[in-house]
Amino acid sequence: MLRTRTRRAALAALALTLAVVAFLTPAPSLIASDHGDAPYNSSDQSIDGADAYAFLDPTDNTRVILSLTSRGFIAAGENNNFGQFDPSVRYRFEIELNGDPKPDAFIDITFSRRTGATAPQVATITLLNGQTFTANSTPPSVCIAGSANCPPAPTITDLGTTGVRFYAGMRDDTFNFDIPAFAAATAALRACVAAQNPPDQTCANNALANFQRGRDSFAGYNVMNIALSIPKSLFGTPTNNIIGVNGVLQRRSPQLFLASPDQVKPGANYPATGFGRWVTLDRNGNPAVNAVLIPFGRKDEYNAATTMDDAAGRFAADIVASLQALGTNTTNINILAGVAVTNGDMLRLNLNTANTSLGFGEEIYSTANYVGYPNGRRPGDDVVDTLLFFIANQPSGGITDNANVNEVPFLSAFPFFPPPHQPRPVGAGAEDLTRN
Repeated sequence: MLRTRTRRAALAALALTLAVVAFLTPAPSLIASDHGDAPYNSSDQSIDGADAYAFLDPTDNTRVILSLTSRGFIAAGENNNFGQFDPSVRYRFEIELNGDPKPDAFIDITFSRRTGATAPQVATITLLNGQTFTANSTPPSVCIAGSANCPPAPTITDLGTTGVRFYAGMRDDTFNFDIPAFAAATAALRACVAAQNPPDQTCANNALANFQRGRDSFAGYNVMNIALSIPKSLFGTPTNNIIGVNGVLQRRSPQLFLASPDQVKPGANYPATGFGRWVTLDRNGNPAVNAVLIPFGRKDEYNAATTMDDAAGRFAADIVASLQALGTNTTNINILAGVAVTNGDMLRLNLNTANTSLGFGEEIYSTANYVGYPNGRRPGDDVVDTLLFFIANQPSGGITDNANVNEVPFLSAFPFFPPPHQPRPVGAGAEDLTRN
């Protein structure tokens, strides 16, 4: 215990020291979101994680909803072509129960080979108590928006008598963010800070005016989604009733291909077989940490690292330097470090904090009794506005990137995430819903 306290004190001292001098360090190139956030996963969509979610079911607070999305930016017309889970990937939820950075339990999901355009993939799910089940995914669909039974209802499977419910399939991507506006705003803000620290308010306001563009770079696109509804009792008695959640995507290393795809008979296993250990190639805890705060040259390293590496300070200097280059003060640097560094880059959800909504339309700086991110993450939480609020030192009235409208309604029951986009009809309503 003393060693842990000493280490944390040292990290805090390091952060405070870096906060004074980090503006002298060249700022990294900033991009957006966890979709394609590093060179490797940008070239391997199957292991490109998008977002992780953890929240109490707003209709039944005795249940926890976990979700991991991947393979973003699927255009509606390509739903059938790209709407699949890779059979050689393990999708894993790391669960932390003791208040430290080390995961204590896991939920693992793998999928069978896809055998037909309208055939489900079979998921094999191993729960945190070690029980294993199978369930069908919801096959992708391409149908003209507005037509009958378009898209079909999601396939929900009850996993035995555990009380756990499972969904896997394509959903609308609910992440909202104006990527070009963010890039322009942060470039201008770094110039302001380089000229004067803290920056002149007029210069800072002009930089942030780039957000008046108000366009969501993720509007109109779909994403692959795995979601589980889990009774709180399955998590036991976590310390302070808080759980940590990290979503990772892994492949075997090495991985052998025993046959070429043309030699695999219908219904047979995928030609790739596991040989070595599972290796993490992407991870999703808090949104935008790797994409926004880690230098380009270390992004692959960050995705392959662990939450224990985070807490040991492996990336602390880069995170502090990135924030200081944007003019974030010591107080707010420490707040953000407390979320993504001190106990590892995980979502932290308080199971005692009641939740009655999916978070859409709520803001941390204006919504009374706000209970969303960074307390877990709901599908409607505007996480970018929350991060901007702290990066900009909690300005009065908050700050927004004005990309706050979801174009598809959320569901009122599990899995809650909106149905996937479909090709637009002829005539009225035929306009493209993308907002680039």
